[in-house]
Amino acid sequence: MLRCWDRADTGPLRERDLDGHLAHVEQNWRRYVVAGPLREPGGTALIGSMFLVLADTIEDAWTVMRGDPYITNGQYA
Repeated sequence: MLRCWDRADTGPLRERDLDGHLAHVEQNWRRYVVAGPLREPGGTALIGSMFLVLADTIEDAWTVMRGDPYITNGQYA
């Protein structure tokens, strides 16, 4: 499981790269067990994302994740 916390200025990056992010998840659907946005308890603002990736090692998981525009654009702290 990878928890990725948004940077303070992530909003525009998240919107800009949403289609590419969703396409990456769809292309790798066999590797993503579950993925989704994180919010503060009781809040509505997005603060990050959680990814449960089917992988043998953390390096293997990052191989999948490195193709995601949310990772490559520097969205996460």
